[in-house]
Amino acid sequence: GTIIAYFTDKGFGFIEAEKDHKFFFHIANVIDDELRVQLPSYQPGDDILVVFKHGGHDGKKYPKALDVSFDTEEYEEGEEEGFEDEEY
Repeated sequence: GTIIAYFTDKGFGFIEAEKDHKFFFHIANVIDDELRVQLPSYQPGDDILVVFKHGGHDGKKYPKALDVSFDTEEYEEGEEEGFEDEEY
């Protein structure tokens, strides 16, 4: 997915995955130290590619993203190989 918004003052943001699925994430669910350091300087329009696990809805508008980290794999557009256990 791609981070489409991050609010430093609140410590949360949103990730858009394929097919216009949006996910909520909190800084506490970011497991990549390098990503944690980079998030406060996020600017709208920055392309930060990440992978994460689906964490359920909990009755909220957007499902949660867990174990968020930089996407270190290169995928062809439309290719979904390598995604396991509902990882985006």
